[in-house]
Amino acid sequence: MRTTDTPPSTLRGIRRKAKKLKRDKNISHDEALHAVARECGFQDFHHARRSLERGSATPTPNTTPTEPQPSDEKPHAQGTVMGIKMNLAKDQNGREWDADTYQRGMGAEPLMCTHCGVSVTHNPSYTREMYDKPVLVPGYFRLLPKGAHASHCRFGVDEEVDKIAMESEGLIESIQRDKYRMRLVMIKEALEGASPAKDQDSDGSRAKTGRTYVRNPSLLPAYINSANRALKLRALCASNQDIEQHLELIFEGNVKVSWDQFYYETERHMEAFHAVSQNVVQHPIALQGNVKSVRRALKGDASKNVLNLQMNAFRVDQDDADNGIGLEVSVWSRETAWFNGLEDGDDVVVLGVWKSSITPPSAAPREGGRFKTLTKRRLSLSLILKPQISKVR
Repeated sequence: MRTTDTPPSTLRGIRRKAKKLKRDKNISHDEALHAVARECGFQDFHHARRSLERGSATPTPNTTPTEPQPSDEKPHAQGTVMGIKMNLAKDQNGREWDADTYQRGMGAEPLMCTHCGVSVTHNPSYTREMYDKPVLVPGYFRLLPKGAHASHCRFGVDEEVDKIAMESEGLIESIQRDKYRMRLVMIKEALEGASPAKDQDSDGSRAKTGRTYVRNPSLLPAYINSANRALKLRALCASNQDIEQHLELIFEGNVKVSWDQFYYETERHMEAFHAVSQNVVQHPIALQGNVKSVRRALKGDASKNVLNLQMNAFRVDQDDADNGIGLEVSVWSRETAWFNGLEDGDDVVVLGVWKSSITPPSAAPREGGRFKTLTKRRLSLSLILKPQISKVR
């Protein structure tokens, strides 16, 4: 039929045909997307996405990749775009500077991105209280307010989200130019569908909210891998807002979830505990922190392996000034190898559905200390898929 040879005219059509081409030609998803976009008369998939999301379905084949396209950069000027934190920047003389050692005035300012040349500024390192002791927070370079990295710059958040979306198998979808949406319900269902066989139906599949997941290693980890890449990108940003303006989150019924309700850095772990313990969140959440210890084969059982994150300082119990309240975060794995490559002090991010518990107050280990008794709150998670935990740096 003639209709099967007609090039698609929508992003959905391009993605659908690219999936078929990927299977037929045994090529990567990225290669298939670009090939189908070129078949439709665009330079590549990026060009197709920009053109179609602006409402122009007509490709502009005469435009070369090196020609400036001012209209592509205008949306970046709205609001404050911080971009990805950068370790290096160059000055007006072309000299590179390291964020950890740079001080204002050392180089010929304004400083520039080493990749695309946009103006950047320096955030110096500083000390803050973490893990009951002062910790040095590294410095970094960032965009100036209302600045924007050039198209295809490796430090542009929108560019990185676009790359992740192209290989997300539908987990992340485009809703408008430079704006994407990630479905948390698909992550939750993927984890439930990949849980041990005793929790599944007899045929190895599991149906939730109208979608059936089959225990296929080539399918289920794809959602977690894509979410993992989005989380690692978030860890490279200065705040949740930096990624939220490009990638929004939704849960069941298209309910919008803020990144503050999804991604918790070390200093917000107690907020995560309250959200889980009070049943405020039903969706998976991600915790970022530093590894305190990794213990394998507890009591000789190879299926009992645990990774603990560094604890924040104990806080005063509002109901008992002599009692300190702390939070312990533990990640369990039935596979010893899933913790390979993770060492004490590593910065990691862990995604999943967490459980909370509280232990009764017990005597403080040191007499004469700040507290007479200590209460430990706990957040724990049992890994179902290895990509749920990853090293950030």
